[in-house]
Amino acid sequence: MDELQRLLALVPAKPARTVSYGHRGNRGRMSFLGQSVDHESHLERDFLLIMQFDPTLAAIRAQPFTIPCVGANGRQTRYTPDFLTIHKGSRPRGFVVEIKPMADLRRDWRTLKPRLHAGRTFAHENGLAFELLTERQLHRWPLDAYHFLAPFRTLPDDDSMEEHLVHTLAGIGPSTPQRLLAAAFMTESNRIQAIPHMWKLVATRRIMAGLDEGQIDIRTTPLWIDRDSDWRRCNPYSRKHLMQTETDR
Repeated sequence: MDELQRLLALVPAKPARTVSYGHRGNRGRMSFLGQSVDHESHLERDFLLIMQFDPTLAAIRAQPFTIPCVGANGRQTRYTPDFLTIHKGSRPRGFVVEIKPMADLRRDWRTLKPRLHAGRTFAHENGLAFELLTERQLHRWPLDAYHFLAPFRTLPDDDSMEEHLVHTLAGIGPSTPQRLLAAAFMTESNRIQAIPHMWKLVATRRIMAGLDEGQIDIRTTPLWIDRDSDWRRCNPYSRKHLMQTETDR
């Protein structure tokens, strides 16, 4: 069994805990790899949005398992991490992820510390990394751009138009959305029709985009073709900036 298969075997078939929706507006679901993944906060939603644009993501599970531990009061308790993510690549990796606002960490640190320690111990025992993320890491990513692009990921295919856009950009070299549309189509009506498909190509990484500013601008956002690059080269925040290292804690 290779490392990716070993990590995928750790993903449980069902969440260990069911999210109750009630009337809280910050709870919801996002679609991943043919399944729905629950979130319980705005920060968790932002994390899931980032994961939607991570080309290395192989599997994700919310509330993946419950870990017994001893609480701050010395009594037995349980801890359920927010997510388990598995990532493919030359060095497959798995992450047990806990997401907390900085204010909650400061306020509840005494209660949270033994639970987070149990999560880190469990992760290391299973060949996983344990990651504690706050808004400091998550808000480094171009979330506004991701929110804009996300709906285009499921746009129905128009193979002829999309291939024409990719071929045109490959021919003219690095460009902008406005210039690409002008080079690809003679009429204004065809350019307007092509706009959603251009954003779909960006959202699915067939066309790369410079998202450093966090905003999509049809006049100025850089576009290019680079089949050997991945999404993380489109902005200055690679996954190593999202996930803390041991020295950051």
